[in-house]
Amino acid sequence: MRLHPLGLSFAVAMVATLLSLFLGTVLAVLLWRRRFPGRELLDALLALPLVLPPTVMGYYLLVFLGRHSPLGRVFELLFGSPLTFTPTGAVVAAMVHALPSITKATRAALHSTDPQLLRAAASLGAGELRTLWTVVLPLCRRQLLAATMLAFARALGDFGVTLMVAGDIPGYTQTAALAIYDAVQSGQEHAALGLIADQSCVGASRRGKTGTGLGRTVPGSKRALTAVKSRSPASTASWSRIVAHDAGITGCASSATTRTASAPRCTTASQARASRIRASSTGRASTCAPSR
Repeated sequence: MRLHPLGLSFAVAMVATLLSLFLGTVLAVLLWRRRFPGRELLDALLALPLVLPPTVMGYYLLVFLGRHSPLGRVFELLFGSPLTFTPTGAVVAAMVHALPSITKATRAALHSTDPQLLRAAASLGAGELRTLWTVVLPLCRRQLLAATMLAFARALGDFGVTLMVAGDIPGYTQTAALAIYDAVQSGQEHAALGLIADQSCVGASRRGKTGTGLGRTVPGSKRALTAVKSRSPASTASWSRIVAHDAGITGCASSATTRTASAPRCTTASQARASRIRASSTGRASTCAPSR
């Protein structure tokens, strides 16, 4: 069955974005919460698609996933077909190209989460997985949505990695970007312009929906805490102690500032009281002097 390049591009980009969203979120949480050997190496590997040329990245994938590689042999043994030069290979290429967008943005959003909310959830009896699902991810939903839209756009417009891993087979692995290149090379200007217009409309719509969500402050911490507290109503006292402790620190600083500000008034009152005492003592002494 021959597939239209634009339809194949949308299908590949959709599957690649869903896989990137799941895998990127898991990797971001792992890099955020865990310290393990090779952590920096994993972070560097995730940044490779951002710094390497797409054809170079595609060549590396072709070497690691080809029919003569261990991974390629295992895949062919399990599924009965090679991974490269197939629509599945196009999905893998688009996923690798889109994965850093979700991983980096999600990790930055996780680092911006208020630690007080994590301590409150832990005091209310929530485990790490429950805290992540009910508190952290709802707070990062806007950043996740923006990163997902960016990853979809990158997967939809991938050219070099897809060309190296999946090839340019018309009706089978030819995506919209590859079809535009072939149309321009063969002099089919009208076909190229039609695909370019479709791609441009999709890119403009994705950009409009994404906006500036990556740098926007996310509301909803009160709703997240309410959700955790509603699941564990017996531990409200623990949350109150945390709030009281944090408020106590601020209260101590405020009281110290108040004492410092009121010190001159106290000194003036003491001086006035001492003056009255001296005046009364002087009056009594002048009254008793004639009797002597």
